[in-house]
Amino acid sequence: DRDGSPLGASTTHLYDILPWESVGTATMQTKSGLPLVLGSIYCVSVRWINNARRVSQATSDSVMADDTVPVVGYVHDGPGSGPTTDIDYQSDGVTIRAHWGLWFDPESLVEYYAWCISTTLPSSMPGYSGNPAGVCDVRGLTNIGNVTSISHTFASGVLQHDREYYVTLVAVNRATIRSWKNTDGVVVDLTPP
Repeated sequence: DRDGSPLGASTTHLYDILPWESVGTATMQTKSGLPLVLGSIYCVSVRWINNARRVSQATSDSVMADDTVPVVGYVHDGPGSGPTTDIDYQSDGVTIRAHWGLWFDPESLVEYYAWCISTTLPSSMPGYSGNPAGVCDVRGLTNIGNVTSISHTFASGVLQHDREYYVTLVAVNRATIRSWKNTDGVVVDLTPP
């Protein structure tokens, strides 16, 4: 039978969170209410003991404790690379662009970003039920990896003259916790002055 699964903060401090505990022949175990410290790395060890009392032991890969959302930086409409570069109008009738920076997660890093384009300023995070009409209605929420700018070119006629478009950026950390922010919008202006 299996003689338990200790939980420790490092391989040199095994058993400092949870001592050995028998789980019988179970192949999965969950423990809640443990005194985990954000940013600390933990691993689980499993010990098997057969009827002859011979022991084998294995230790998992490490995992970092993280229950915080990624810290939100800036996200702006248009091409650019800095926190002050933002556009409110564009004459391009086929491409929406956005750039962002200063997003981070102190515990587990930002794993990836996702974005979408809307005709309504979202008041709730994309990807969850209960979103208002118009959220991500132009381009759905799409994983874009770990980049700091993005653009999407539509077929002619998709983007409408005198219509405002919003980009929503979602940051997802390695614990799959999300934070998000919208641009202030860009108006497509296809007519000359």
